[in-house]
Amino acid sequence: MAKKHGASGAPIHQPAALTAVEEEAQEMMRANDEGEIDNVFDIFDDVSGIEERLPATSALRPAWDTFHGEMMESLEAAAKD
Repeated sequence: MAKKHGASGAPIHQPAALTAVEEEAQEMMRANDEGEIDNVFDIFDDVSGIEERLPATSALRPAWDTFHGEMMESLEAAAKD
């Protein structure tokens, strides 16, 4: 099998495939970015599950931490109302 090379002649490194939990996290963040999440209470269990399973070493962890923090702030604000 021939190796793939870029225009510079250097090998092209394909990004590692996402794990199942990374795919879930990515989809949740995409849905949020596209305004598909109307009620954070509806996704609380899913967000909590992803938070528990997403490894600290995941490339998605920094973006997830920001998203998770925003979701928790929304929950706290809604609980005060």
